Amino acid sequence: MSKFRDIAAGTSARRTLSLPLLSGGTVAVAIVPLLLGADTDCLAGAREYAKAKGIEDPKPGDPLYERGLMIHVVLKSVVDADVTDRNDPFFGSIEELERFLDSDRLAFLFASQRRYQNEVAPAPRTNDIATYTQFVMALALSGEGGSSIPLGYLPLKTEQDFTVRLAKSFFGLLKLSSPSTLEELASSLDLKSGLLKPDGIPSEDGQKPDPPPPPQTQNGKPRRSVAKPRQKHKLRSKK
Repeated sequence: MSKFRDIAAGTSARRTLSLPLLSGGTVAVAIVPLLLGADTDCLAGAREYAKAKGIEDPKPGDPLYERGLMIHVVLKSVVDADVTDRNDPFFGSIEELERFLDSDRLAFLFASQRRYQNEVAPAPRTNDIATYTQFVMALALSGEGGSSIPLGYLPLKTEQDFTVRLAKSFFGLLKLSSPSTLEELASSLDLKSGLLKPDGIPSEDGQKPDPPPPPQTQNGKPRRSVAKPRQKHKLRSKK
């Protein structure tokens, strides 16, 4: 047995999470990072899944290929949380997974595994300008739909680093070309969550809704509106 095999032997790292069930409630499952062999099997399984569904030459970006990739990643990475000395699969087959999961729960498990795989992956190189430029050119020259975009083959941390760089570059251009638009967007953006604030969501006519009027206060407390009594008018008698 090689030295590396001695070091790498044993149960891999894992993370426990709660899977919401269609019938209500949750069940505990564990996700594990995929090693090279399992990851390769997932890529091959995605092609076979799409071919079985009628796609002659499936490629990354095809809906059925992507569905097959998610299914195989979940099958190989989601394990029994109650068994800690080995990685027992939680799902027994593709048929079982398709029978008891919907697309949202499948995507939830797939995204959770990819996020965890990202966390345990080595940090990406952040100063490779030549590689960054190649990615920009590939994106700019890709056809509509992005079928030739190479990002799907990159480590997730590298994708994130590239996305952040691209966003910062676009932010700089926007700041120079349209500062008024930037100020308007910044005023309606919640920087902590990255989402638009409720008062920044356009209405159907494309205009922002008017903000609600501030409440009237009296001595620091909300003032209650009191209905004024109706004045009684005396009828003058005719002489």
